[in-house]
Amino acid sequence: MLTRKEIHEPFTPEQVDYLAIYQRSCYYHPYMCMGNNGDCGSPKNRILLVDESGYTCPCGRYRQTISWEHTVEAGKSLKQCFGE
Repeated sequence: MLTRKEIHEPFTPEQVDYLAIYQRSCYYHPYMCMGNNGDCGSPKNRILLVDESGYTCPCGRYRQTISWEHTVEAGKSLKQCFGE
C-alpha cells in the first residue's frame, strides 16, 4: 500500500510555489472547495488558493491546512519541465 506523506501548514515559500503550480496545472485536477452553495459560484471559482497558511476557497468558507508531499513533487516536476 502506498503511503502518502502529509505536510502541514505553515508551508514553506518553496512548497507554496510548487503547490500553486500544481493548482494551475492542466495535468492534475486541482484541490477544490467542497461547498456547492451560491457563494462559491461555478466549479472554476472553487479552485483552492494556496499560501503559507494553507489552502482557501475564494468564497472564504473552506480552509485546508494539509497537503501531501507528492503534490509538491508534482509541482516541482512541472516547473522543471515547463519552466513555470
